[in-house]
Amino acid sequence: MNRWRTLIRTTAFKIVAAYFLLFVVFAGFLMGWVGLATQRIFTDQIAETIEAEVRGLAEQYRQGGVRRLVAVIDQRTRTPGSSLYLVATFSGETLVGNVA
Repeated sequence: MNRWRTLIRTTAFKIVAAYFLLFVVFAGFLMGWVGLATQRIFTDQIAETIEAEVRGLAEQYRQGGVRRLVAVIDQRTRTPGSSLYLVATFSGETLVGNVA
């Protein structure tokens, strides 16, 4: 026990402890910053993908109305790994989609 007290009181130990604390603080800051940046990038990419999907579906609707929109969504829902789609009437009746 006496050895620990002697070790803790040395200048070398205090310098090492200060550097270790500084390292932990900056490593934590760096990990947090990388995590937030990654989250922001993923969120932006997801939003861009959804906006592109909506623009594409809106264009299909403009070209052929509800019938064309239903046909396009029906085709997209049949592909493996497709996104979630649902077209319903105003009363809530499902026309097409892969969401129950």
